[in-house]
Amino acid sequence: MATPPSQPVLGIIGEGQLARMLVEAAERRGISTCVWSSLPHSPVSHLGAAHCEITASLDSLLTKATVVAFENEFQDTAMLRAAAQKVGRDPEQLFIPKLSAIQLLQDKLEQKNICTRLGLPTSRFSAAPSAFNTSDEAFAWATAASRQFPRGFVFKWSRLGYDGKGVLVLKEDENIDRADVRQIAFFEAAISTKALVYVEEYVPFTSECALVSAHQPGPGDPVARYFPLVLTEQTQGICTRARGPMKAGLSSILEASARKAADALAKDLGLQGVFAIEFFVVPGSNKLWINEIAPRVHNSGHLTQDAFDSSQFDFHVLAALGRLHESTAPKTRTPHYGMLNILGPAAMQNSLPITDAIPSISDSVGRLHWYGKSEVKAGRKLGHINLTAGSIPELDDKFREAEAFVRNLHSHWSSHG
Repeated sequence: MATPPSQPVLGIIGEGQLARMLVEAAERRGISTCVWSSLPHSPVSHLGAAHCEITASLDSLLTKATVVAFENEFQDTAMLRAAAQKVGRDPEQLFIPKLSAIQLLQDKLEQKNICTRLGLPTSRFSAAPSAFNTSDEAFAWATAASRQFPRGFVFKWSRLGYDGKGVLVLKEDENIDRADVRQIAFFEAAISTKALVYVEEYVPFTSECALVSAHQPGPGDPVARYFPLVLTEQTQGICTRARGPMKAGLSSILEASARKAADALAKDLGLQGVFAIEFFVVPGSNKLWINEIAPRVHNSGHLTQDAFDSSQFDFHVLAALGRLHESTAPKTRTPHYGMLNILGPAAMQNSLPITDAIPSISDSVGRLHWYGKSEVKAGRKLGHINLTAGSIPELDDKFREAEAFVRNLHSHWSSHG
């Protein structure tokens, strides 16, 4: 087996905004990074980090890196395992999370099975016996399966779904309808991608929240760091806002429930690094219902960059290199905090090259994190604004000002598109 480099090098598979922010966190500590990227104008390439090498060669990345992290979970684990072995590296030691965990968690149906096996609260569900070959087959199964859930139901692709893609929500007053364009599009896309479909009971939640935590297994006591639960808001399946700390009558009970779930998942899957759990808050319940698990840094954790003394990206870098024990529990810098995503206008029909200078927002409102992407597309994540405040009314005012800033960007893009 080849030996890892003497000085730590964090390898990153991915070249988008999450990779960029991981590189930024590593730079602050003088930690070298190596990013596998084939795009000449990626968010990472625009960063110009002194200690970051960008390579189009996977072999080079796997040879140079001490450990390799992922920007997202949609990875060809068999290919990565073979590629690591080819250059003489042990795939079980090289990647975080482990390839076995990535392989499970990239499949949302497996996430449901894991939660059920561990006794973690999640909605009831039922899977199709196999991938569909025809629309007739898909709608016949959907009609029968939906009868199990009279309160409403949610269809999902088991794989390749993200940011609202691969999700179809039908509430109790909606039925399976072969003429419904949403349903037709959902099942036809599942057929074309060979994605296995499952259905789960619709959860009548009052709000959604997320827990971001970092874990480092070890021969002794594992190390864990937790950020507080934050409330999240979604638009067509894409996170648009997050705010914290979560305030509710059962907040301490819910925090404990969320941390217990994170510990159980980390122990069972041997997770190393940061991961997020998205929950539903259900009225009349003193527990959180798990919606999905993201085995990586997460959109809901972006606000940690400016609201805490250490961010999710700092913890992921440290945990990847086995140094999470050097950190302390995250400390808030402000009583209230939030994050607003900057997305491409939903009504955009075509992409638009970004040729303008980086936009700016008043420091009195918030801090802009711009991703340096080359094009605007409908729903595409282009940046986010982190907000900090001393009170809830102040935070609400800052959200309004940040939203006005985003509306101005949308108007500019729409007038040039």
